[in-house]
Amino acid sequence: MTFEDRFIKTIQQDIKIFIFFNILSTLFRIIFLVYFREQLVNVTTGDIVLCLWYGFLLSRKLSGCIMAVSFLFCSLPYIVKPKWPEKLLHQWWGSYAIFILTFLFVARIPYYKIFNSGYDIMLLNGLEDDWKAIFQTAVAEYHLWANLAIVVVATLVLCFLLIKVLQLPIYQPKCGKAKKALTIALLIAAPIFFILVRFGGGYSYDTGINWEQAALFRSHLLNEAVLDDGQGLMRADTAWARLHTLTVDLNEKDLRSSIKLLGGNPEAATIEDAFSKENKRQGQPLQAKQVVLIVGESHAHWPFMDRYKEMHLVDKEKARFQKNATQLAFMIPGGDGTMRSLNVLIDGLPDNGMYENYAAESFRSQYATGIANTMQKLGYKTIFWYGGIGSWQDVGKLTLAQGFTEFHSGADGKISHQGVWGIPDAELFALVNKYIEEHKNEKTFHCILTTSNHPPYAIDVGALGFDRQQVAKNAPDTIPTDDNHLNQLGHIWYADLTIDDFIGKAQQQDPSALFVITGDHAERFSFKQQEDEEAIFTVPCIFYGRDVDPAWFESDGVGSHGQITPTLVELLSPIGYKYSSIYHSLLTQEEYAFNKKVWATNGDIGTFQDLADDELSFDFTNKLIAEEKAAEIVTAWRVVKGNKIK
Repeated sequence: MTFEDRFIKTIQQDIKIFIFFNILSTLFRIIFLVYFREQLVNVTTGDIVLCLWYGFLLSRKLSGCIMAVSFLFCSLPYIVKPKWPEKLLHQWWGSYAIFILTFLFVARIPYYKIFNSGYDIMLLNGLEDDWKAIFQTAVAEYHLWANLAIVVVATLVLCFLLIKVLQLPIYQPKCGKAKKALTIALLIAAPIFFILVRFGGGYSYDTGINWEQAALFRSHLLNEAVLDDGQGLMRADTAWARLHTLTVDLNEKDLRSSIKLLGGNPEAATIEDAFSKENKRQGQPLQAKQVVLIVGESHAHWPFMDRYKEMHLVDKEKARFQKNATQLAFMIPGGDGTMRSLNVLIDGLPDNGMYENYAAESFRSQYATGIANTMQKLGYKTIFWYGGIGSWQDVGKLTLAQGFTEFHSGADGKISHQGVWGIPDAELFALVNKYIEEHKNEKTFHCILTTSNHPPYAIDVGALGFDRQQVAKNAPDTIPTDDNHLNQLGHIWYADLTIDDFIGKAQQQDPSALFVITGDHAERFSFKQQEDEEAIFTVPCIFYGRDVDPAWFESDGVGSHGQITPTLVELLSPIGYKYSSIYHSLLTQEEYAFNKKVWATNGDIGTFQDLADDELSFDFTNKLIAEEKAAEIVTAWRVVKGNKIK
């Protein structure tokens, strides 16, 4: 056999393995759905078909990994060394992979019964449990030996089928030119195939399917069925890594020093007490019945800038906020992703990369610094609204655990259209308006997380009035004007449209309402030319309502997401009111603000990575670095060790 003969032969064997395991994953997915079919309530046939299709795309990653090992250790050596036992190795490797996947699938059935989930962080948390007790429970309650017998029998049957598949005839061109042409074609196709496998059937993170965006259905069972066991293990490992990503040493001495550096009481017995604050704001508290915090998906500050005003992307908000509003010039989000920013808002803890939404402590105790707890103590019912599905990043469980009395998602009510990430913002806001109308005499705090301004940008913005040609005509050199970017700009315009419409209706329902408008992060938009840090990182921070004083914020004021909660407290509570917050109120006009990545001060903004290149004083630079590290230590202690300082 020539080099081309061996290459063509063995690549076909690898492709057979890829197809076999993709089909096997689909088969397991179907069995899983049939086994738990009683949970398929209000689910259509179309939902099930779509679940299987998304799962098929996602399982390309698992099948691709199995194929990659096959190619590297079975095929590649054979291509260069004809005597390499590729046939036997393909069979052995395939059989081993079958055994592992079959074992994981069979074990997933009782795991799902216990945790109502496929493999997740609880799997790794369980490693710290009593192994003897786990084993006894598996034998007594979950039929360990019978399940192992099922694994063995199923593995033997599947291995037999795989061997038969590998024995199927392969195509081998007889002409030398045809062999070379096919070899070249396969080499060219390989990178494209790799990309589609890497991103779960898409060409990028945003267009493909992965475990973090697999919660696409109202049915929790369907959302879990999309994931194969390989993705389930990845979910568990990623969550564990995020939770245990500690870049600081935890000891009482450093914690107390960090508390002091952040303005707290280093002698306190708990972190809650260490950051106890007293409202010193003069004047009467605002009498807002409805308090609404809008966290807009990718709702960035740059469209509000003067240099982009001719694009008219946020005209409605800009017009509304001409009066009865105060705006912060430089607002830094809690983190550089939706969940990292949301954690800061929900928990009141600075971001240090740990992802509190996966931490056991977040479900054991409530953070006194959190926004829902704080608003509840002020007498407000607390409701979290999310356009997507509550199982995404466990946001439903987290918000309820952290003091929100109600959680409503895109799965609630009758929906006319549901995209990849959830219902359109207009429909989400309509649900909130309906709720306000029905409960407008109750003191209620609403936190709304939108979804529409996110890939795949599925709203038909043109039908709603977005003028692509006019926006392209008025776009400056920094803005790309290809169809994809114009569609993305249309969703910024759509976010502005829906936010303004919601606020207008809510204000009619309750004239006393207080609104806070911000974004989760700003980095998603790709500029055509290099933009400054203000455009790349900052999000809007706008307080709006009948009783809002435009003088509350200075023209060059800086702040961060964590300061929204103490600001609301000082606006809504009487002088002398005590509360717990690591952050200071935005009304105190702080000199600087920061998150784990970005800092801002006196009209200047930059990243910690490039801090040495900025023209800041040596003392100020060291102070920024020290406080950022102190914030990480306090968060890590609270999440890992709890509230007590000892």
